Amino acid sequence: MKKINLHKIGRPDKSSIHTKQKKYHSVFLGSGATVYFKNLKHARAYLVATNKFLTLKLFDINQLYIETFAAYRLAWFDMRDNLGVVTREFNLIDQRFNKVTNLGRGPNDNAWVFKDLLLVCEGLETCIFELDKTHRQRNNFSAVWHNNTLLNRIEIIKNELNNYGKDMPVTDVYT
Repeated sequence: MKKINLHKIGRPDKSSIHTKQKKYHSVFLGSGATVYFKNLKHARAYLVATNKFLTLKLFDINQLYIETFAAYRLAWFDMRDNLGVVTREFNLIDQRFNKVTNLGRGPNDNAWVFKDLLLVCEGLETCIFELDKTHRQRNNFSAVWHNNTLLNRIEIIKNELNNYGKDMPVTDVYT
């Protein structure tokens, strides 16, 4: 089964002038947050929970990809000008999915996973906006409403990814 498996935990840096970096283990996340822990065991437990969270988001995004692709194939007969844009976006999304599941060991992979998942979401939004143009031209408003629900679900996932780890103070012990 494909999953996200991050490993990067920053060790305390005794030479740092910053107290947090000197005393605590850290996990840097692509959401812009760095979470600090008093011991390595808690940092590893948090990273395991982060991997589960990201894998769940990967499955959620993949489900949205399936639904968006199905909507694209249904609208394919009516699409003219925007067909190339949508095809290109789906190809980029496939590449990013493959990249995300192969990351995990590099020094910046904790950040790249978040960024690539967000780029997949943005690619799906682009596809849906293009589908929306076609449906509006054809007065197919039930499909427009379906697209709106997809966009709302994508927005929820983007917010979860952007805010992950930002609300944990240093004093928290993660178990």
